Order: sequence, then C-alpha cells, then structure tokens
Amino acid sequence: MLMLFMHVFIHIYSVANPSNFGDVLSNPGQLAIFVPVFLFSNFRGFFLIISMILNAYNVTRSLRKGVSREKVLGKQLFTGFIIYIVGLLSEGYFQYHGVFGRSLLTRTWRIDRFSHILHTEAINSIGISIMILGILFYFLSFNDGANKPLRNAIILAIIGIAVVVLSPLMYNVASKAIGSYIDLGGGELGYSYYHVQYDFNSFGEFFNRLGWAILVGKEQPLFPFLGVVCIGAILGNYLAQEKPKRLITGVGMISGGVIFIIGVVLLLFESDIMDAIVEIADTVHPTFFFCMLTGLQLLIICGWLRAYEFNPKRDMVKYTKRTRFFRRWGLVSLTLYVLQYYIEYLCEWIGEITTGIPFLTRWGVDFFPYVLIMMVLVVAVWDLVFRIWEKLKFVGTFEWQLTSLSSVVLNPQGEKGKKAERMNIRQTLYEPEPVVFYSE
Repeated sequence: MLMLFMHVFIHIYSVANPSNFGDVLSNPGQLAIFVPVFLFSNFRGFFLIISMILNAYNVTRSLRKGVSREKVLGKQLFTGFIIYIVGLLSEGYFQYHGVFGRSLLTRTWRIDRFSHILHTEAINSIGISIMILGILFYFLSFNDGANKPLRNAIILAIIGIAVVVLSPLMYNVASKAIGSYIDLGGGELGYSYYHVQYDFNSFGEFFNRLGWAILVGKEQPLFPFLGVVCIGAILGNYLAQEKPKRLITGVGMISGGVIFIIGVVLLLFESDIMDAIVEIADTVHPTFFFCMLTGLQLLIICGWLRAYEFNPKRDMVKYTKRTRFFRRWGLVSLTLYVLQYYIEYLCEWIGEITTGIPFLTRWGVDFFPYVLIMMVLVVAVWDLVFRIWEKLKFVGTFEWQLTSLSSVVLNPQGEKGKKAERMNIRQTLYEPEPVVFYSE
C-alpha cells in the first residue's frame, strides 16, 4: 500500500520532477511534503528485510524439524529462481517503464522498453536473495548450525559489512567493465536517465549487462543490498529458535541507531553535501544514504517486534481483526507489485476525463490535495479488487500460480498436506496461528 502511495505521488505530482528540486528546497511547504515521501519511497530495504526474516525463519524451522539441507536448498533455489524470472518479466513488460506500461502511457507500441528487463527491482532482488539465503544456510547448517544463532549472526554480519564496504569499489569496476556507468540524457518525458546497463546488441551483451545489473545495477542490486539480506537472515534465524528472548529486539534497535549515525557521519564527510543528496536520484544508493535508511528500517522493524510479537498480553482477536487489511494485501503482494500500474492508470484516466486535471501527464499536477485524492482512490480500488478476488480464492494471481507450480515440481507424488500455506486464505486472514515469542 505504501508503495502505491509513493508511486502515484512520484508519477503525477510536479514536486517530484527532478528539474523542480531547486524550487522545492526553497519552499518549506513543498519540502515538508516531499522529504517524507522521498524517504519512504526509498525504503526498498524495508520490504527486503521483512521478506528475509520470514524466509530465514521458515528455513531455520525446517532445518530444526529435520528436513534435509539438500531439500531446503532445492526449494530455496526453485522458489527464488521463479520469483526472479517474474521480476524480469515485470520490469521488462508490466511496469510503468516496461513495454506495456510505457505503451499505455504514450499510446504507441514501445517494444524498445523491453530493455528494462535489466532493471533490478524489488522482486528481482527478493528472488536472488532467496537463492543466496538458501546457499548460506546450506553451509551454516552443518554440524547443527541452524541452532547456533550467535555464530551465524557473526558470520552473516561479517558478510553484510564486507558487501556494503565493497559497494563503491564494485561501482567503479562496473564503470570500467561496461563503460560509463550512467549517462544522463533527455527522453520523451522531458527528463530521464539512460543507463548503460540497458544497452545491449547481442545475447552476449545481454547476459553481460544482466550480470552487472544483478551486482550493481539500478535499483536494488546485491551491492549493497546483500547487507540487508544478512540483517534479515540474522533476525529470522534467531526468532526461529526454541525460546528467543526479547533482548534481540533491543540489540536490533541499538544496531539500527548505530547504522543510522554511521550514515550521517559519512554524509558529513562528503565534500559537497547538497550534491551528494541530489546524486541519490542519479545512482544506486550511496553508502551514506543506504546506512541511514537501513538504520531507520531496522529501528522500525525491531520496535514492532518488541511491541507486538514479544508481547504475551497481546489480544489476538483484536490484533487479527486490526491487521486483516494488511495481511490481505501481503497475501498477494507479488501480484500487486507486478500489476500495480494498471489500476493506477485506470483511476488517473477516469480522473482526467471527468475533471480535466492532467493526471496522466508525468508530473502534471501542481495541487497536492488532487494528488492525495488520487493516491487514496488507487488504494481503495485495489482493495476492492482484492476483496472480490478473495471470493474467487485468488485464482490466477502470481502467488496462486507459484504455489501451483511448486506443488507439481517440489511435490511430484502429490502427497497430502503439502499445499503451500501462503495461499491458505482462511487461516492467513481469519484464523491465523498465534505467534507470541518467548519473553523474559
């Protein structure tokens, strides 16, 4: 839902036009609106941490129940690969900048936008991270390693820190390997970035660019986001232990604060602070910005765990009712991500033809209340779609397709009781199993 708010804002509000940044910085009112939206629109690591917490939790639980590490690894590799392929198709075809999205916006067939299949975004990152996490836990699980959270945390922290520290070096290596890493230039919307990573003229160049896109490309590459994966893996592995203590949330919040402070210090060491801030829009997250965001995200997640998941006095009936809206959206988050733009386009098209307000013009709306109304409308329509789809048991969603494919590939014998829990709609939305971690 937050993603929808952010994307509508960025697509239609004139304040989001990079050419207007100078005016925004001198306008306190616009700045007060822009800063939090800009901040939350870059909360990419937030969803990656949550995904990896859940994934590491499930992997650890499976290993502790005696499931073979080979079987766990196979499931991780299969699931991650399928999600990654969906991510490629999403970026190349379905997203705002892909073939279908841009063709719809410009009303001309834009097959050239297929090059954005090399755009590394959230779904791609999650798919790759699931595969990597499976490999990491395959080796960590030797000698009963799944039950050694402190040792695993040390190893994962070392890997994560190394990845973040090496990220600037990797960007330089990429620039030398494929030419200028990024080339600024005008586009049909008046302002766009043309990235060398999208330029290929042969299968060889395509796979070369694909490799670099995974490592350091826009927007969510392994460098530095593998560091976020390690954070999620540490928390998930710890929470899956028999009696996790509430202390982990305090350690996580302190760690988040320290990481945030490191980001601030790195920013202060920049020779031109304003130029460094503006550069955020041009490149993959600079180290200072990545640290600031990761610190905030870790604070929020660990604060939530501390307040709700480690609270034995929590009223599960009220909690279930209050969180059902968000759990419904989470149940089909992959489908939402891939198809998000089409409901947005429909709402903006109807809004434009009925009011004359240029909702379909990139950065065409100057009056923020109009933007806010459109943001709420898009979310409301998507919620209605999900409620109707729920009645149809979410048949046809990407989640439904993934679980159906998994049941065939990973459960070829058709054993009973092997349906993926993710699409168990009644249990997930109306009868969730209460999970209150051990607290002392």
